[in-house]
This record gives sequence, structure tokens and C-alpha cells, in this order.
Amino acid sequence: MPEKSTDDALIEMTEALEGAFGFINNVISSRSNSSYQSNSARILFHCIDGNTKSAVTLMAYLIKFQNFNLRSAYDLVKERRPQICPSTHMMRFLCHFEIEIRGGTSTMTLKDWVIPAKQKIDNSKAKHKKGISKVAKEEIAFQWLPLDKLIYCADQVCEGDYNESNMEQFIKYTLSQIQNDNLLDQEMKEKSFKWADIERTLIERAKDWFTDRIQQNHYRHNSPQSDSEDSIDLLFA
Repeated sequence: MPEKSTDDALIEMTEALEGAFGFINNVISSRSNSSYQSNSARILFHCIDGNTKSAVTLMAYLIKFQNFNLRSAYDLVKERRPQICPSTHMMRFLCHFEIEIRGGTSTMTLKDWVIPAKQKIDNSKAKHKKGISKVAKEEIAFQWLPLDKLIYCADQVCEGDYNESNMEQFIKYTLSQIQNDNLLDQEMKEKSFKWADIERTLIERAKDWFTDRIQQNHYRHNSPQSDSEDSIDLLFA
């Protein structure tokens, strides 16, 4: 199959976003409808981990409908969700998308993403000298603790009641579920690392996710609805 041109890829991804844009605009325009309660007019941007697709969708919306350039859109989303990490492919799309919408040149360049990607490769190579690298640990943590497993463990421990008092029990239960997986033991042997090498990173992954859920619940219950019809709540799953 021939490789798609940049223009074709831009058109395809832009079309994929149109559905999301339509939904967002419908919610915003419906805020003036008296039948809408305050909480029902909020918008949740989410993907598997809230790091790439949800962030890209929001940045694209801000560029097209809120008069942001890519740099200012990225800075805003990064401020509200520091762990976003769009891939080079996605950032290339946003650079082209910004030019398509605003004209001129993009306010960000691929150097912002090529350099970190190279550092990631270098760090991965360094594990042969200094043991398993931090990047490799984080990749394993996301692989071993995907969103569905985190949700399952939370449901088993606290039935969706995300609060500080349940966090320690949630983390212990989550780690026990991982340790019971014999396939992961085999993976550790193949990649030459031990449980002690990855345990802290797994704990941080589980803790960060649970903390995000606590904050989201607090936001939903305590944040007043904005009076501005074109404001958007920046929430990520």
C-alpha cells in the first residue's frame, strides 16, 4: 500500500476530529438552554491514559475555535495536565493543522519532539550499563498497569470511592494482582530485571492514577460552573 502524503494524512486526521468538535460545540451552545443543569454542560476529554489523543484533540479544538496558536494551546494543556506526551506523529499533525487553520508557519517545530525522542533512545541504551533505565521502567509500568486493570482493582477495593483513606489498600491490592501473573515473571527473566527494579515505579503509576481520580471527583463536586459559554473544563481520564 503506498504511503499517504502529508496532505492526505492531514485531511484524514482532521475529518476524524470533526465529530469531537461538533460534540464540543453542541455542549457549549446548549449551555444557554434552561433544561441543562450546570454539571451536565461540562466536557470530559479522555483517552486510555490521558496523555496523547485527548490532549491532541483539545489542542486542535483550541487552535480552530478559540484562536489559540499551537504553542499557547500546548502550554495551557501542559499546565493543566503535566504528564501529556503527544507522539512525534501527533505533533507533526498539529503543526500542519495550525498552519492550515492560521496560515504562516507553526509556532512549534519537530525539534521539540525529535530531541526528547532521541534522549529516550539513549536512556534505553544506557540500561545495559546501569541496569534498567527510568524510561524502560515507566514503559513497563504502563504495560503492566493499563487503565482497565487500574479500574478493576479500584472497583474491587473501594467500589469507585476514590479518597485518600482507600489509596494504600488500593496500591497493595494492585501490586498483589501483578505479582500473581506468572507471565510477568517470565518477562522479567527475559529482560533481566527483578521485581525490586520496577516496584517503586509501579507504586508511583498506581498512586498517580488514583490521585488523579480523587482530584477529578473533587473537581466535579466542588467546582462552580463557569458563566462563560465558551469555556471548557480540562479534565482527563
